Amino acid sequence: MIASKDMTWDMVAYTSGYSEFSMDSIMAANSFEYSDIVTFDGGEDVKVPTQIIVDEATIKAPWE
Repeated sequence: MIASKDMTWDMVAYTSGYSEFSMDSIMAANSFEYSDIVTFDGGEDVKVPTQIIVDEATIKAPWE
C-alpha cells in the first residue's frame, strides 16, 4: 500500500481493511524502513501482511 500524506499507522490499518488494533502487526512488518515515522510524508510503500491475527482477549476498555 502506498501511504498518503499525513497518514498515520492506524489509518494505514483501517485503509487496508483492518481495525486500528492491527497496526502493531503492520508496524512490525515495516520495522526497518519506517520505525521512526508517526505521520507519513506520502509515497512510502508500506508492507501490509496478508493475514493479521489480533488477540481480542487482550483488548479491554480502560474501565474494565
